[in-house]
Amino acid sequence: MSTLFRNTSLTSAIRAKSDHTPIILALSTNIPKPGTFRFENAWLHHHDFLPTVIPAWHAVPWDGDAAGVLAASFKAVRCAAKHCILD
Repeated sequence: MSTLFRNTSLTSAIRAKSDHTPIILALSTNIPKPGTFRFENAWLHHHDFLPTVIPAWHAVPWDGDAAGVLAASFKAVRCAAKHCILD
């Protein structure tokens, strides 16, 4: 057994209608996942919150697909909100 990919397993499944044998690859990782961003209503009462977040929302260029622009806008607002509250 190889130690290069310790958290990996490879098994073959039963073939149903094809002459090919399906292979099932199971992976796991020890890479920590980032915490979930949670909006707090109290942030709206923070004096620097809206003046920080609104420019971050508008700073994202509106080119490309709409879903990508929306995701980038949320990311920019999340970063601005975290820095505003932590400062």
